[in-house]
Amino acid sequence: MQEDKIKKAKQIAQAVHDAGGRALFVGGYARDEMMRRVGVEVESKDIDLEVYGIEKDDLEQLLGKFGVVQEFGKQYEVFNVDGIDVSLPRREKQVGPGHGDLETEYDPEMSFEEAFRRRDFTINAIGIDPLTDEVIDLYGGVNDIQDQVLRMVDPGTFADDPLRPLRAAQLAGRFGLSIEPETLAFARTVDMTSLPKTRIGEEWHKLLVKSPKPSVGLKAMLGIGAIKQLHPELETVISNPKTLDLIDRAASELDRTQHDHIEIADRLLMVLCRGLGNKACDFLTKIEIAKSRAFRIVSVVRSVGTDKRELVNSDSEIRNLSRNIEPGSIRDLAWLFELEEQGSATDLIKAAKRLGVLGHKPEQILTGKHLVESGMSSSPKVGRILNRVYQAQLDGEVNNLEEAKKYAETIR
Repeated sequence: MQEDKIKKAKQIAQAVHDAGGRALFVGGYARDEMMRRVGVEVESKDIDLEVYGIEKDDLEQLLGKFGVVQEFGKQYEVFNVDGIDVSLPRREKQVGPGHGDLETEYDPEMSFEEAFRRRDFTINAIGIDPLTDEVIDLYGGVNDIQDQVLRMVDPGTFADDPLRPLRAAQLAGRFGLSIEPETLAFARTVDMTSLPKTRIGEEWHKLLVKSPKPSVGLKAMLGIGAIKQLHPELETVISNPKTLDLIDRAASELDRTQHDHIEIADRLLMVLCRGLGNKACDFLTKIEIAKSRAFRIVSVVRSVGTDKRELVNSDSEIRNLSRNIEPGSIRDLAWLFELEEQGSATDLIKAAKRLGVLGHKPEQILTGKHLVESGMSSSPKVGRILNRVYQAQLDGEVNNLEEAKKYAETIR
Protein backbone atom coordinates (compact mmCIF):
# COMPACT_ATOMS: atom_id res chain seq x y z
CA MET A 1 0.00 0.00 0.00
CA GLN A 2 2.79 2.42 0.96
CA GLU A 3 4.75 1.46 -2.15
CA ASP A 4 1.71 2.31 -4.27
CA LYS A 5 1.51 5.76 -2.65
CA ILE A 6 5.20 6.41 -3.27
CA LYS A 7 4.79 5.35 -6.90
CA LYS A 8 1.85 7.72 -7.33
CA ALA A 9 3.76 10.54 -5.59
CA LYS A 10 6.57 10.11 -8.10
CA GLN A 11 4.04 10.19 -10.96
CA ILE A 12 2.65 13.46 -9.57
CA ALA A 13 6.18 14.83 -9.30
CA GLN A 14 6.82 13.92 -12.94
CA ALA A 15 3.59 15.65 -14.02
CA VAL A 16 4.59 18.74 -12.03
CA HIS A 17 8.01 18.68 -13.71
CA ASP A 18 6.42 18.37 -17.14
CA ALA A 19 4.26 21.41 -16.32
CA GLY A 20 7.34 23.48 -15.48
CA GLY A 21 7.36 23.07 -11.70
CA ARG A 22 9.10 20.98 -9.11
CA ALA A 23 7.75 18.73 -6.36
CA LEU A 24 9.67 17.65 -3.25
CA PHE A 25 9.08 15.12 -0.52
CA VAL A 26 9.00 17.24 2.65
CA GLY A 27 8.06 17.09 6.33
CA GLY A 28 7.79 13.82 8.17
CA TYR A 29 8.28 11.62 5.13
CA ALA A 30 11.55 13.31 4.13
CA ARG A 31 12.76 13.17 7.75
CA ASP A 32 11.89 9.49 8.10
CA GLU A 33 13.56 8.64 4.80
CA MET A 34 16.81 10.30 5.90
CA MET A 35 16.58 8.43 9.22
CA ARG A 36 16.21 5.15 7.36
CA ARG A 37 19.31 5.99 5.35
CA VAL A 38 21.39 6.24 8.53
CA GLY A 39 20.03 2.98 9.90
CA VAL A 40 17.10 4.10 12.05
CA GLU A 41 14.06 1.82 11.76
CA VAL A 42 11.06 4.06 11.24
CA GLU A 43 7.84 3.70 9.26
CA SER A 44 6.13 6.53 7.39
CA LYS A 45 2.36 6.51 7.11
CA ASP A 46 2.02 9.95 5.56
CA ILE A 47 3.53 11.23 2.34
CA ASP A 48 3.87 15.00 1.89
CA LEU A 49 4.72 16.78 -1.34
CA GLU A 50 5.41 20.50 -1.66
CA VAL A 51 5.05 21.93 -5.15
CA TYR A 52 7.00 24.91 -6.50
CA GLY A 53 6.53 26.86 -9.71
CA ILE A 54 2.82 26.11 -10.30
CA GLU A 55 -0.17 28.26 -9.35
CA LYS A 56 -2.77 26.81 -7.00
CA ASP A 57 -5.61 26.45 -9.55
CA ASP A 58 -3.27 24.82 -12.07
CA LEU A 59 -2.01 22.42 -9.41
CA GLU A 60 -5.54 21.40 -8.47
CA GLN A 61 -6.36 20.70 -12.10
CA LEU A 62 -3.15 18.68 -12.53
CA LEU A 63 -3.85 16.60 -9.43
CA GLY A 64 -7.32 15.76 -10.73
CA LYS A 65 -5.69 13.42 -13.26
CA PHE A 66 -4.52 11.19 -10.39
CA GLY A 67 -7.75 10.73 -8.45
CA VAL A 68 -10.34 12.57 -6.41
CA VAL A 69 -8.85 15.79 -5.04
CA GLN A 70 -9.85 16.87 -1.56
CA GLU A 71 -8.93 20.25 -0.13
CA PHE A 72 -8.75 20.75 3.61
CA GLY A 73 -7.28 23.00 6.27
CA LYS A 74 -8.83 26.40 6.90
CA GLN A 75 -5.49 28.21 6.87
CA TYR A 76 -3.32 25.75 4.98
CA GLU A 77 -5.54 24.53 2.10
CA VAL A 78 -3.67 21.29 1.53
CA PHE A 79 -4.74 19.05 -1.33
CA ASN A 80 -5.06 15.31 -0.77
CA VAL A 81 -5.04 12.69 -3.52
CA ASP A 82 -5.37 9.06 -2.45
CA GLY A 83 -3.70 9.72 0.90
CA ILE A 84 -0.90 11.93 -0.49
CA ASP A 85 -0.84 15.49 0.89
CA VAL A 86 0.18 18.11 -1.67
CA SER A 87 0.76 21.74 -0.67
CA LEU A 88 2.24 24.98 -1.98
CA PRO A 89 4.98 26.95 -0.21
CA ARG A 90 3.40 29.57 2.02
CA ARG A 91 4.07 32.38 4.45
CA GLU A 92 2.17 32.52 7.71
CA LYS A 93 1.64 35.54 9.91
CA GLN A 94 0.14 35.46 13.41
CA VAL A 95 -2.65 38.05 13.51
CA GLY A 96 -4.21 37.19 16.90
CA PRO A 97 -3.59 35.38 20.18
CA GLY A 98 -5.12 32.02 19.20
CA HIS A 99 -3.48 29.17 17.32
CA GLY A 100 -5.93 29.58 14.45
CA ASP A 101 -5.35 33.32 14.11
CA LEU A 102 -3.11 33.00 11.07
CA GLU A 103 -2.91 34.91 7.82
CA THR A 104 -1.60 32.75 4.97
CA GLU A 105 0.00 33.84 1.71
CA TYR A 106 0.94 31.36 -1.04
CA ASP A 107 3.94 31.94 -3.26
CA PRO A 108 4.77 29.25 -5.86
CA GLU A 109 8.00 31.11 -6.64
CA MET A 110 9.25 31.10 -3.06
CA SER A 111 12.84 29.95 -2.57
CA PHE A 112 13.57 26.68 -0.80
CA GLU A 113 15.47 28.64 1.84
CA GLU A 114 12.45 30.75 2.74
CA ALA A 115 9.98 27.87 2.48
CA PHE A 116 12.01 25.60 4.76
CA ARG A 117 12.68 28.40 7.26
CA ARG A 118 9.07 28.35 8.44
CA ARG A 119 9.39 24.71 9.55
CA ASP A 120 9.88 23.89 13.19
CA PHE A 121 13.04 21.79 13.43
CA THR A 122 15.98 21.18 11.11
CA ILE A 123 15.15 17.47 10.85
CA ASN A 124 11.77 18.50 9.39
CA ALA A 125 13.31 21.10 7.05
CA ILE A 126 14.63 18.67 4.48
CA GLY A 127 13.44 18.17 0.90
CA ILE A 128 14.00 15.15 -1.35
CA ASP A 129 13.39 15.26 -5.08
CA PRO A 130 11.30 12.16 -5.94
CA LEU A 131 12.68 12.10 -9.49
CA THR A 132 16.42 12.64 -8.92
CA ASP A 133 16.73 11.69 -5.23
CA GLU A 134 18.55 15.00 -4.62
CA VAL A 135 18.52 15.94 -0.93
CA ILE A 136 17.96 19.63 -0.25
CA ASP A 137 19.22 20.34 3.26
CA LEU A 138 19.77 24.05 3.85
CA TYR A 139 19.66 24.05 7.66
CA GLY A 140 21.76 21.04 8.65
CA GLY A 141 18.93 18.62 9.29
CA VAL A 142 20.81 15.56 8.00
CA ASN A 143 23.72 16.20 10.39
CA ASP A 144 21.28 16.69 13.27
CA ILE A 145 19.65 13.36 12.43
CA GLN A 146 23.06 11.68 12.51
CA ASP A 147 23.96 13.44 15.79
CA GLN A 148 20.48 12.74 17.28
CA VAL A 149 19.92 16.42 18.01
CA LEU A 150 16.66 18.38 17.82
CA ARG A 151 17.31 21.98 16.78
CA MET A 152 14.89 24.77 15.81
CA VAL A 153 15.29 26.19 12.33
CA ASP A 154 14.80 29.88 13.10
CA PRO A 155 14.10 31.63 16.44
CA GLY A 156 12.23 34.28 14.45
CA THR A 157 9.56 31.81 13.30
CA PHE A 158 9.68 29.11 15.98
CA ALA A 159 7.09 30.75 18.25
CA ASP A 160 4.63 31.21 15.36
CA ASP A 161 3.09 27.92 16.50
CA PRO A 162 2.90 27.56 20.29
CA LEU A 163 2.59 23.79 19.84
CA ARG A 164 6.24 23.50 18.85
CA PRO A 165 7.68 23.05 22.36
CA LEU A 166 5.27 20.15 22.89
CA ARG A 167 6.23 18.74 19.53
CA ALA A 168 9.88 18.99 20.57
CA ALA A 169 9.18 16.77 23.56
CA GLN A 170 7.17 14.36 21.44
CA LEU A 171 9.92 14.04 18.81
CA ALA A 172 12.60 13.70 21.49
CA GLY A 173 10.64 10.80 22.98
CA ARG A 174 9.92 9.09 19.66
CA PHE A 175 13.43 9.26 18.26
CA GLY A 176 15.58 9.48 21.39
CA LEU A 177 16.82 12.97 20.50
CA SER A 178 18.45 15.48 22.79
CA ILE A 179 17.10 19.02 22.50
CA GLU A 180 19.83 21.51 21.59
CA PRO A 181 20.39 24.00 24.48
CA GLU A 182 19.39 27.17 22.59
CA THR A 183 16.24 25.45 21.32
CA LEU A 184 15.43 24.25 24.84
CA ALA A 185 15.91 27.74 26.30
CA PHE A 186 13.80 29.35 23.58
CA ALA A 187 11.04 26.76 23.95
CA ARG A 188 10.70 27.71 27.63
CA THR A 189 9.70 31.25 26.60
CA VAL A 190 6.77 30.14 24.42
CA ASP A 191 3.30 30.59 25.91
CA MET A 192 1.40 27.34 25.32
CA THR A 193 -1.68 28.11 27.41
CA SER A 194 -3.83 29.11 24.41
CA LEU A 195 -3.43 25.72 22.72
CA PRO A 196 -6.65 23.75 22.07
CA LYS A 197 -7.04 20.50 24.02
CA THR A 198 -7.24 18.56 20.78
CA ARG A 199 -3.76 19.57 19.66
CA ILE A 200 -2.27 18.97 23.10
CA GLY A 201 -3.88 15.54 23.17
CA GLU A 202 -2.50 14.66 19.73
CA GLU A 203 1.07 15.31 20.88
CA TRP A 204 0.54 13.30 24.07
CA HIS A 205 -0.86 10.42 22.02
CA LYS A 206 2.13 10.38 19.66
CA LEU A 207 4.57 10.61 22.55
CA LEU A 208 3.01 7.68 24.39
CA VAL A 209 2.24 5.42 21.45
CA LYS A 210 5.28 6.01 19.24
CA SER A 211 8.06 6.33 21.82
CA PRO A 212 10.20 3.28 22.64
CA LYS A 213 11.06 5.11 25.89
CA PRO A 214 8.30 7.61 26.76
CA SER A 215 10.36 8.79 29.75
CA VAL A 216 12.62 10.70 27.34
CA GLY A 217 9.67 12.75 26.07
CA LEU A 218 8.24 13.20 29.57
CA LYS A 219 11.54 14.55 30.86
CA ALA A 220 11.67 16.87 27.85
CA MET A 221 8.16 18.11 28.67
CA LEU A 222 9.39 18.92 32.13
CA GLY A 223 12.48 20.64 30.76
CA ILE A 224 10.69 22.86 28.25
CA GLY A 225 8.15 24.02 30.83
CA ALA A 226 5.13 22.30 29.23
CA ILE A 227 4.31 20.51 32.48
CA LYS A 228 4.50 23.72 34.48
CA GLN A 229 2.29 25.59 32.01
CA LEU A 230 -0.23 22.91 31.09
CA HIS A 231 -0.07 20.05 33.61
CA PRO A 232 1.32 21.19 36.98
CA GLU A 233 -0.40 18.22 38.62
CA LEU A 234 2.06 15.95 36.80
CA GLU A 235 5.27 17.57 38.03
CA THR A 236 5.74 15.33 41.07
CA VAL A 237 4.70 12.21 39.15
CA ILE A 238 7.12 12.76 36.26
CA SER A 239 9.93 13.64 38.67
CA ASN A 240 9.54 10.19 40.24
CA PRO A 241 12.11 7.75 38.74
CA LYS A 242 9.82 4.80 39.60
CA THR A 243 7.03 6.16 37.39
CA LEU A 244 9.44 6.78 34.50
CA ASP A 245 10.87 3.27 34.85
CA LEU A 246 7.39 1.72 34.88
CA ILE A 247 6.18 3.61 31.83
CA ASP A 248 9.30 2.64 29.86
CA ARG A 249 8.90 -0.97 30.91
CA ALA A 250 5.24 -0.92 29.90
CA ALA A 251 6.09 0.58 26.50
CA SER A 252 8.67 -2.12 25.85
CA GLU A 253 6.53 -5.04 27.05
CA LEU A 254 3.19 -4.18 25.41
CA ASP A 255 2.66 -6.38 22.36
CA ARG A 256 1.91 -3.97 19.54
CA THR A 257 0.61 -6.80 17.37
CA GLN A 258 -2.07 -7.58 19.98
CA HIS A 259 -3.04 -4.05 21.07
CA ASP A 260 -4.14 -1.13 18.91
CA HIS A 261 -2.76 2.36 19.50
CA ILE A 262 -5.71 3.41 21.69
CA GLU A 263 -5.20 0.44 24.01
CA ILE A 264 -1.47 1.12 24.23
CA ALA A 265 -2.10 4.78 25.07
CA ASP A 266 -4.65 3.85 27.75
CA ARG A 267 -2.32 1.33 29.39
CA LEU A 268 0.48 3.89 29.52
CA LEU A 269 -1.92 6.52 30.87
CA MET A 270 -2.85 4.10 33.67
CA VAL A 271 0.81 4.04 34.67
CA LEU A 272 1.11 7.81 34.44
CA CYS A 273 -2.08 8.44 36.42
CA ARG A 274 -1.16 6.09 39.28
CA GLY A 275 0.22 8.95 41.33
CA LEU A 276 -2.38 11.58 40.45
CA GLY A 277 -5.20 10.49 42.75
CA ASN A 278 -8.28 12.68 42.28
CA LYS A 279 -6.43 14.86 39.76
CA ALA A 280 -6.36 12.07 37.18
CA CYS A 281 -9.73 13.10 35.72
CA ASP A 282 -8.59 16.71 35.31
CA PHE A 283 -5.43 15.65 33.48
CA LEU A 284 -7.28 13.29 31.14
CA THR A 285 -9.78 16.04 30.35
CA LYS A 286 -6.96 18.44 29.49
CA ILE A 287 -5.60 16.06 26.86
CA GLU A 288 -9.12 15.36 25.55
CA ILE A 289 -9.34 11.67 26.33
CA ALA A 290 -12.85 10.38 25.52
CA LYS A 291 -15.01 9.97 28.63
CA SER A 292 -15.39 6.22 28.20
CA ARG A 293 -11.60 5.83 28.09
CA ALA A 294 -11.07 8.21 31.02
CA PHE A 295 -13.59 6.33 33.18
CA ARG A 296 -11.78 3.07 32.51
CA ILE A 297 -8.34 4.51 33.28
CA VAL A 298 -9.50 6.18 36.50
CA SER A 299 -11.43 3.12 37.70
CA VAL A 300 -8.33 0.96 37.38
CA VAL A 301 -5.99 3.50 38.97
CA ARG A 302 -8.32 3.89 41.97
CA SER A 303 -8.14 0.15 42.56
CA VAL A 304 -4.34 -0.07 42.61
CA GLY A 305 -4.30 0.06 46.42
CA THR A 306 -6.36 -3.15 46.65
CA ASP A 307 -4.76 -5.77 48.92
CA LYS A 308 -4.11 -8.74 46.61
CA ARG A 309 -3.62 -11.19 49.47
CA GLU A 310 -7.10 -10.54 50.90
CA LEU A 311 -8.63 -10.68 47.44
CA VAL A 312 -7.42 -14.13 46.49
CA ASN A 313 -8.80 -15.59 49.72
CA SER A 314 -12.30 -14.33 49.01
CA ASP A 315 -14.37 -15.15 45.92
CA SER A 316 -16.87 -12.56 47.10
CA GLU A 317 -14.21 -9.81 47.13
CA ILE A 318 -13.08 -10.71 43.62
CA ARG A 319 -16.61 -10.70 42.22
CA ASN A 320 -17.33 -7.33 43.88
CA LEU A 321 -14.08 -5.91 42.53
CA SER A 322 -15.04 -6.97 39.01
CA ARG A 323 -18.16 -4.82 39.32
CA ASN A 324 -16.61 -1.87 41.15
CA ILE A 325 -13.72 -1.54 38.73
CA GLU A 326 -15.94 -1.14 35.68
CA PRO A 327 -15.50 0.04 32.96
CA GLY A 328 -12.02 -1.27 33.72
CA SER A 329 -11.41 -4.91 34.51
CA ILE A 330 -9.46 -7.15 36.84
CA ARG A 331 -7.31 -7.97 33.79
CA ASP A 332 -6.30 -4.27 33.61
CA LEU A 333 -5.55 -4.13 37.32
CA ALA A 334 -3.57 -7.37 37.22
CA TRP A 335 -1.52 -5.96 34.34
CA LEU A 336 -0.56 -2.99 36.52
CA PHE A 337 0.30 -5.27 39.44
CA GLU A 338 2.43 -7.47 37.18
CA LEU A 339 4.19 -4.43 35.74
CA GLU A 340 5.15 -3.22 39.21
CA GLU A 341 6.22 -6.62 40.47
CA GLN A 342 6.55 -9.59 38.16
CA GLY A 343 4.35 -12.50 39.24
CA SER A 344 2.55 -10.46 41.87
CA ALA A 345 -0.88 -10.99 40.33
CA THR A 346 -0.62 -14.67 39.39
CA ASP A 347 -3.02 -15.86 42.08
CA LEU A 348 -5.48 -13.04 41.36
CA ILE A 349 -5.53 -13.87 37.65
CA LYS A 350 -6.12 -17.57 38.36
CA ALA A 351 -8.95 -16.82 40.79
CA ALA A 352 -10.61 -14.31 38.46
CA LYS A 353 -10.41 -16.77 35.57
CA ARG A 354 -11.93 -19.51 37.74
CA LEU A 355 -14.85 -17.22 38.60
CA GLY A 356 -15.18 -15.98 35.00
CA VAL A 357 -14.63 -12.33 35.95
CA LEU A 358 -11.15 -11.55 34.63
CA GLY A 359 -12.39 -9.30 31.85
CA HIS A 360 -15.84 -8.30 33.08
CA LYS A 361 -18.29 -8.54 35.98
CA PRO A 362 -20.63 -11.56 36.26
CA GLU A 363 -23.87 -11.55 34.29
CA GLN A 364 -26.94 -11.07 36.46
CA ILE A 365 -28.66 -14.39 37.14
CA LEU A 366 -32.01 -12.75 37.85
CA THR A 367 -33.47 -10.27 35.33
CA GLY A 368 -36.52 -8.05 35.20
CA LYS A 369 -38.15 -10.54 32.85
CA HIS A 370 -38.02 -13.19 35.56
CA LEU A 371 -39.73 -10.88 38.05
CA VAL A 372 -42.47 -9.90 35.58
CA GLU A 373 -43.07 -13.57 34.80
CA SER A 374 -43.50 -14.18 38.52
CA GLY A 375 -46.36 -11.66 38.60
CA MET A 376 -44.58 -8.47 39.65
CA SER A 377 -45.62 -5.36 37.76
CA SER A 378 -42.97 -3.12 36.29
CA SER A 379 -42.02 -0.42 38.80
CA PRO A 380 -38.96 1.20 40.43
CA LYS A 381 -39.22 -1.55 43.04
CA VAL A 382 -38.13 -4.09 40.40
CA GLY A 383 -34.83 -2.29 39.97
CA ARG A 384 -34.19 -2.19 43.72
CA ILE A 385 -34.91 -5.92 44.05
CA LEU A 386 -32.64 -6.77 41.13
CA ASN A 387 -29.81 -4.73 42.66
CA ARG A 388 -30.13 -6.50 46.01
CA VAL A 389 -30.27 -9.94 44.40
CA TYR A 390 -27.25 -9.11 42.26
CA GLN A 391 -25.34 -8.00 45.34
CA ALA A 392 -26.23 -11.31 46.99
CA GLN A 393 -24.93 -13.04 43.87
CA LEU A 394 -21.62 -11.18 44.11
CA ASP A 395 -21.39 -12.04 47.80
CA GLY A 396 -21.89 -15.74 47.04
CA GLU A 397 -25.31 -16.01 48.72
CA VAL A 398 -27.03 -16.67 45.38
CA ASN A 399 -25.53 -19.17 42.93
CA ASN A 400 -28.30 -20.09 40.48
CA LEU A 401 -31.66 -18.93 39.16
CA GLU A 402 -33.70 -20.93 41.68
CA GLU A 403 -31.79 -19.41 44.61
CA ALA A 404 -32.10 -15.95 43.03
CA LYS A 405 -35.89 -16.25 42.72
CA LYS A 406 -36.21 -17.45 46.33
CA TYR A 407 -34.04 -14.56 47.53
CA ALA A 408 -36.19 -12.11 45.60
CA GLU A 409 -39.33 -13.50 47.26
CA THR A 410 -37.86 -12.75 50.70
CA ILE A 411 -37.37 -9.05 49.89
CA ARG A 412 -40.47 -8.26 47.77
